[in-house]
Amino acid sequence: MRDHVLDIVRRHISDRFKKSGEGQIIVQCPFHKGGQERKPSFSVNVDEGLFHCFTCHESGTMPMLLRLLGLPSHRIDAEIAPFKDQLLANRELKKLKKEAASINGDPYRAQTVLSEAIIDGFDWCPLQLTQAGFAWQWLQYMQIGVDRRNHRITYPIRDIYGNLAGFSGGATMAGLHPKYKVYKGKRKDDAGNVIPSDYGAWFDDEYPGYEFQNHDYLWNYDKVYPRLHYSKEVETLIVVEGFKACLWLLQHGYRNTVALMGSYLSEKQKQMLLRVDSKIILFLDNDQPGQEATHKIGNILLRATPAVWIATYENQHDGCSPDDLDHHFLKNAIGTSTRYRRQQRNSIL
Repeated sequence: MRDHVLDIVRRHISDRFKKSGEGQIIVQCPFHKGGQERKPSFSVNVDEGLFHCFTCHESGTMPMLLRLLGLPSHRIDAEIAPFKDQLLANRELKKLKKEAASINGDPYRAQTVLSEAIIDGFDWCPLQLTQAGFAWQWLQYMQIGVDRRNHRITYPIRDIYGNLAGFSGGATMAGLHPKYKVYKGKRKDDAGNVIPSDYGAWFDDEYPGYEFQNHDYLWNYDKVYPRLHYSKEVETLIVVEGFKACLWLLQHGYRNTVALMGSYLSEKQKQMLLRVDSKIILFLDNDQPGQEATHKIGNILLRATPAVWIATYENQHDGCSPDDLDHHFLKNAIGTSTRYRRQQRNSIL
């Protein structure tokens, strides 16, 4: 597998690299200074297929690297295919050796990995988001598109390794329910009636028995985790509720931000947060459900780590979410965050 990863580096970045540790190489970063760094700072773990630049802080997995380098989806699938299984096996051996395994043998791997080509079917820029102030460059970076057939903005959801696991679709029309819909395969309702796949009839032939639970994942964690994993210092990890809040913080420079995709913390999400030694800032919505969820999640996390903080909203921001705040108020909310202290439920209602 090392040979495959090295081959990708040689062909798409440079053949001028050097060993920097066991299973590590260092090469000029292709994402800043025109790929002509005087002192190379781009590290690649050839055993785990992770990369990180210590200067511009771009990081991720091999599929993410190829996407950032501009390869189309079908090329990425072809490049990764020869060593995909071995790559996942090596990660499992090193990262999850002492952890309880799930039915699949790896609790953090998607039960079904979808083809990257599915994203091409949603290759449209969501104007509703650009008109709301979201930069198209970030929408493109996060591969957010539009499902015109179902009238939804599509958000790809990935596992910790960067594998495409599923999609959530945000409504683009008033009155379209639910507001956010998790895309599923063919299933039956309570009355036994067959509900077709949200992807289309073709999907069930390609992925029979597909099941997906979005609360098994943290949105954007596939990009945040490698960065925190490589860091030699305690970093700050910001947790928000939704896609737009996460996007807004990313756009304003807070790259270590992940979304719960709701106001609920699942056991698997908790375990993912605790895999890294980070200061966790809860920055949920400033409405009653968000405040209640903040304290409930804070109490859960405090059982395992003391490094739990809460972002502070200004008095005039009742009912707001992070994506309602401008850069000044975002910086203030995060900069004045306070350490969370355990509270009883009846004291916060």
